[in-house]
Amino acid sequence: MAVVCKNRTHLLLGCGVSALAVSLFLAPERASAQAFQATPLVVQGNANIDRSIPGADSIEVTTPTVVIDWTPAQDVAGNALDFLPAGNTATFFDAPGQGGFAALNRILPSTNGNVAVMNGTVITRLQDGLGNLGAGGVVAFYSPTGFLIGSSAVFDIGGLMLTALDPDVTSFNNFAVGAGSLNLIGQTGTTAGITINPGAQIIGTAQNSFFIAAAAQVNVFGDVSINGSHAYVAAEQVNLTYSNGLFDIVIPVGTSVGTAMTLDGNIGGPSSTGAGDNHLIYAVAKGQINPVSMLFSGNLGFSPAASAGIVNGEIILSAGSDVNGSVIAPDNGISASITIDSAAISSSVTASASSDFQAFANLGPLSIDGDLTVGARNLVRLHAINGSDLSISGSLLATSGGLDTGPDRTAGTIDLFALTGSTLSVGGDVTAYANALEGAGTRTGGTAILNTDGGLIEVGGAVDLQAIAVGGPGGDATGGTTTILAQNSGSVIIGNQALLDSSANDDPLSPTNPLGGTAVNTFGGTANISAASGATISI
Repeated sequence: MAVVCKNRTHLLLGCGVSALAVSLFLAPERASAQAFQATPLVVQGNANIDRSIPGADSIEVTTPTVVIDWTPAQDVAGNALDFLPAGNTATFFDAPGQGGFAALNRILPSTNGNVAVMNGTVITRLQDGLGNLGAGGVVAFYSPTGFLIGSSAVFDIGGLMLTALDPDVTSFNNFAVGAGSLNLIGQTGTTAGITINPGAQIIGTAQNSFFIAAAAQVNVFGDVSINGSHAYVAAEQVNLTYSNGLFDIVIPVGTSVGTAMTLDGNIGGPSSTGAGDNHLIYAVAKGQINPVSMLFSGNLGFSPAASAGIVNGEIILSAGSDVNGSVIAPDNGISASITIDSAAISSSVTASASSDFQAFANLGPLSIDGDLTVGARNLVRLHAINGSDLSISGSLLATSGGLDTGPDRTAGTIDLFALTGSTLSVGGDVTAYANALEGAGTRTGGTAILNTDGGLIEVGGAVDLQAIAVGGPGGDATGGTTTILAQNSGSVIIGNQALLDSSANDDPLSPTNPLGGTAVNTFGGTANISAASGATISI
């Protein structure tokens, strides 16, 4: 039964496409000079596959969803040929007036288990009842051995998924019509990844387009422009839900790869047009047992909004936590870190790390056009060094609540620093909370420091540094350290007030706080504003 567009707005984008000649294949066909160097078998749904033109496959999907298994062509040694060579084109489209489709392409392993290589072009289109072309359609590619997307590859799609995790077919069908979550299940201990090389292009021009890359390791160095939302997920098992530009990303089993994600390309797309047109970039990774890391550089974010009242988009970075829409859940307790180095970020960022968050202007500038909201248990560090500048046009909110040791907790460190020849600037407020809050055991405040050694730190708004300890029964509360420091001819300029709080307090018992009570002892910490060796502080 055809499914009309209005019931498929979660995934099926637009209507249109001119009619193409097709022929139905109900059994595997030997690959010979086709676009995909593999033999197809339709295992669910219906598709007409025309391979009559050398280097071009035309695949008409005549049911709302289809699953096609591809057996790769091999050389005599058992190595797979490039699945989609450079210069070859595969076009997916629906039947006239069908209203959309989602095609799952499962690439079976070669004898030697080679990575699936794609260097050609993939196009998805929809056609109306008159055969007119229009952007849209969803195509997914699964390879248990991972993907290498080469520098000449082009994907012109409505929705695209690349994954090294096996999609549950029933959940794929439900996900395609907006009726449930998509379950991706990798082989136990898999390290298969996705690498998108510089020069590769992934383009989704229709409103509410999307791109998903899910594997044990995700590396993106190419160009990805999506008029909608992106989801980059490093894990062994993933459950995804998508609606109106918002992803829910749940990771039941994390990845076993240490460097789980690197995004260092041109990643973004057009601005949101306003309310209801959600544009987000999600980057989410969880580890199983050992620590994992996520690395970001290059260009990340959406184009400027058409008017001042529109938020162009959001970026959500999560190391160790699931994500529900724009809300990051509590972390899983396994160490996971985020590092941003010398990047141009054009949208506001919300980030969470179960261990460390570090942002450097090191080999070049780091700019964030918007707000930065970040929480990390152990460390939040923003450094401008080596003559490079770090700038945030909006406000900075950083929290580091620390790690629990039995019933006790010591808050982490928030370190904001500019070295000689470098500037750290924040257009709005700086709020840094290294607080150890309520609980039954001992609580010790952390460290929140704003520090320049010969450089410049400039804050357009107010500065609020906290290293508070709030103790409960059975333990002490000890305040931490808050500092504004300028030295060696450096300068700190604050446009509004500066507040420093390193106090220690009891955690009052109440009906809503049954674990509260009076700490055994409370000890205040230290708060210091200091300029030395020709440095200046202006508030």
